[in-house]
Amino acid sequence: MLTLGIDLASQNENTAACLVDWSGGVVTLRELLDRGSDDDLVARMRAVRDAGGCIGIDAPFGWPEPFLAAMTAWREEGRFPAAESKDLAFRVTDRKEYLAKKQPLSVSSDRIAYVAWRCARLLSRFFEGEPVQRLGPTVIEVYPGAAMATWGLGCQGYKQSEPVRKKLLVELNQKGLEWKSDEAQHSSLTRSEHLFDAFVASLAARAFQIKRCDPIPAVHHEVAAREGWIMVPGTSSLPKLA
Repeated sequence: MLTLGIDLASQNENTAACLVDWSGGVVTLRELLDRGSDDDLVARMRAVRDAGGCIGIDAPFGWPEPFLAAMTAWREEGRFPAAESKDLAFRVTDRKEYLAKKQPLSVSSDRIAYVAWRCARLLSRFFEGEPVQRLGPTVIEVYPGAAMATWGLGCQGYKQSEPVRKKLLVELNQKGLEWKSDEAQHSSLTRSEHLFDAFVASLAARAFQIKRCDPIPAVHHEVAAREGWIMVPGTSSLPKLA
C-alpha cells in the first residue's frame, strides 16, 4: 500500500512530496520530490490513486462558510453580515480543541490563501471534472504540526531548526515507527523542512488509510464536506501505522 504526502506551497520551490510504501509491514521511502510543479504532483497523485493508495495534502481544502456567505452578501446586496471575526477567519476544523497547540493559519485572512488557491486548482485537475471529494477516501487534508503534536513529539521550532528535525526522526523510531531510507533520503528529510513535512503528511495519510484518524463529529460532517477537514491521527496510532 502506498501513501503520498504533499507539503504544498504557493510556489514550486517550496513544494515537496514524499511517497511511502507500506507493503509487508515494512515502511520504505520510495521517493522524495523537491520543488514539485502541478504536473509533477498530479502525475504522482494519479499513480497513487490507481494503486489504491491515499494522498495527504498539507493545505486548506476550502474556506469558512460564514466568510463565503459574507462575501456574497457584500457583493450581491451591499451589506456585510454581523458575523464574528473568528467565524470569518477560521473553518470549523481549524477551531477544534485538539488543534489548540498548533493553530492553523486563517485561509481567509492570511497568506495561506495563496496555497489554498493552488490546492483548489490541483484538486480540480486531479478529479478531472468530477466533484472534488474533500473527505477521502483517496485525498485528504492533513496538518503535520497537529499530527506530531498528537503523537507527543517535541516539534517546537522544527521548521527553523535542522537539529530539531534530526531529533524528531529519532523520536519517530523511539515511539514505534520503524522505517527504511537510504543515507541521502535521511539527509534530505533533515535538511529540508518541506520534505520533512511531506514525510509527516504521508504518515498522516497512512493513519487515515487504516482508520486511525479521529472521526469527524456527525454534527460537522456536512460543513466539513464543503470547508474541508484536517484529518488528525489518533494519539496511539503511530506504532500501528505499519
